[in-house]
Amino acid sequence: MYKKILVPLDMEERSLNARTTAVAEDLSEHYGASITALSAIPKLGDNPLVASYFSAGAAKKAYDEACKDFRKLIDTQFAKPENVDCVIVEGS
Repeated sequence: MYKKILVPLDMEERSLNARTTAVAEDLSEHYGASITALSAIPKLGDNPLVASYFSAGAAKKAYDEACKDFRKLIDTQFAKPENVDCVIVEGS
């Protein structure tokens, strides 16, 4: 029935993630589905006034740091983190 499971996770609300990840892993095992964890970070360039306060490489650095932090979250929240793909998107 399920081939792919998308799990939205909030890096700031980690207490809400435990039940979500448990259900996703249970469904994944039952159906042989892949899991993709998704989180979003603010896009610095959306507001020109805000963007003017950051250096040219700030957005890339923020994205890279978010990816590292998200991978750590996945490693602690999932029983089998090696089976989880992670995706970070920019936006609200």
